[in-house]
Amino acid sequence: MWARALGKPGGSAEVTTCATVNDLGGGVSGSGDLFCSLENVTDPLMRKNGQPVFQNVTDELTSMLVLFCETGFLADGSCDVAVKRVRISLFASGTEDWFWNYDNNGLRLAQLRFYMN
Repeated sequence: MWARALGKPGGSAEVTTCATVNDLGGGVSGSGDLFCSLENVTDPLMRKNGQPVFQNVTDELTSMLVLFCETGFLADGSCDVAVKRVRISLFASGTEDWFWNYDNNGLRLAQLRFYMN
């Protein structure tokens, strides 16, 4: 998957992959909580001067990098004891309701291209 920003220079956007995580097995359970990836797409979606260039955003938009905590999250959203970072593939078993959280900051046109391996 490749992305680039088009239109007049100056706009930007940020895209983060999110999903509801139930039970991934191996002791990793999200208990039906909504998780968003620690990674996001920002640089390919910043419209700068010059010719727009496609950048590879496959990992950021087809999976989530999630931090699971042993005792849950604290009130400020941080972990007191981290179990592990887990990369969850798009539509993995034990997940549902996948979406991209798209935060637009004046970017009028973004282009995504999908290629098969």
